[in-house]
Amino acid sequence: MTKGWAIESTCKGTDHGDDIVAIRGSNELRIEAKGEGSSKEHTPRYGFAFTRNQVKVHVASAFLRAAMMKQNNHCLVGIALPENSDHKEMIDRIREALNKLEIEIFWVSESLKVRTDRSEQDEHRNSDKPGF
Repeated sequence: MTKGWAIESTCKGTDHGDDIVAIRGSNELRIEAKGEGSSKEHTPRYGFAFTRNQVKVHVASAFLRAAMMKQNNHCLVGIALPENSDHKEMIDRIREALNKLEIEIFWVSESLKVRTDRSEQDEHRNSDKPGF
């Protein structure tokens, strides 16, 4: 992971637990990750992108999980999502709540490049929070 973060643990879609746990110094970051489509080979939509309604359900599920991680742990919390228009639209609908809870969004491009909304802002100003 970049910017000094080291991956401590990961979970696959069927495993229980935090999807990604990373450490940098005394800071711990827990991330709930969602993909762009079904990862289950036995489902009819395997290999296809989620519909808008499925995106809505997955974003809601990720938001709940991230809020629970924030409440139960004294750590930084984020949600990793595919960088596409449906996911961006759903996140925009809950942006104020995400900001109040200090839940960071990690956007993952098709080329697997990761950025945060804050990463671009932090390049132009100093932040009192640990950079992602």
